[in-house]
Amino acid sequence: MPLRTLFIKMLRMSNIQRQIDYYNQNYQEISSKYAGQVIIINEQLTIENVSNEEEGYKEGVEKYGYGNFLLKKIRDIDDKSINIVSPIITSI
Repeated sequence: MPLRTLFIKMLRMSNIQRQIDYYNQNYQEISSKYAGQVIIINEQLTIENVSNEEEGYKEGVEKYGYGNFLLKKIRDIDDKSINIVSPIITSI
């Protein structure tokens, strides 16, 4: 694997980890503000509300590219699971 490709993958992993950390650190505020909604957390750690998971996926890929955002449906119950949309990561 070329060094540039490896560097890009590592950078994306770093962005994803930042987004996961942000979500976990701000879980209470996010879950109360966005309960029942679908959100995108982008690489600038801002939250966007989207209409549904399918549209959120399309919008996230279009705006930020694969591996550069988290897509999450905020449930009314205590659910800290996340969806990572990335060709790099297949599961966590």
